[in-house]
Amino acid sequence: MTTTCRPYVPGDREAVRHICNETGHLGDPIDPYFSDREVFADLHSFYYTDVASDSSFVIEDDGEVIGYLLGCLDSVRYRAWVKSDLEARILKRAFARGVFLRPGTAPLVWRFVVDWLREKPHFGDAGDEYPAHLHINLLPRGRKRGLGGLLIKNYFELLRANGLSGVFLETTAENTNAVGFFKSQGFVEDEKSLAPGVRAADGSRLHGLRMIQKLPSTQGV
Repeated sequence: MTTTCRPYVPGDREAVRHICNETGHLGDPIDPYFSDREVFADLHSFYYTDVASDSSFVIEDDGEVIGYLLGCLDSVRYRAWVKSDLEARILKRAFARGVFLRPGTAPLVWRFVVDWLREKPHFGDAGDEYPAHLHINLLPRGRKRGLGGLLIKNYFELLRANGLSGVFLETTAENTNAVGFFKSQGFVEDEKSLAPGVRAADGSRLHGLRMIQKLPSTQGV
């Protein structure tokens, strides 16, 4: 069995989108909560595969991509894209596919809208000290093998090569496995707030958790 961590290439796009959907709800498939896999993958991976794909990595296991780290070195640029192209391109496509009306998608969408208007959450920004961010997911067969740590190691090397020392991520506070993993990689909890739209299996609210890390300086090494 040959397992490697390598930079993302365009040929990995469909595998990344598949993994995104297979792990989209607390590490499990998104389908019971949102049935349109195309729109879900657009929302969570399009920027990193189609707009700025040069700071992401994948795990290839016997020729199959089973995990990824989607990275962004400039979160200001990402937020600008969210305000422009996300609305113009992806939300337009979502509307055309009927996600606001279909039974398998509409409940989450309208919960998100109501929660957002009521709570006005603040995501995607950890301040100037933390310009980079990441998303990481592995299929079940790739977990507990040290592959998540390998992805982060490669990404941190890229950050240092670009002179960046601050990075953040956003996860779900109730996903204790993910939180524990990120802590083992040096991240610390920063800010916790109610997550709009998403719910646990019992209908209870979930919480978004921002985690941050300052990388050690490599000066003089």
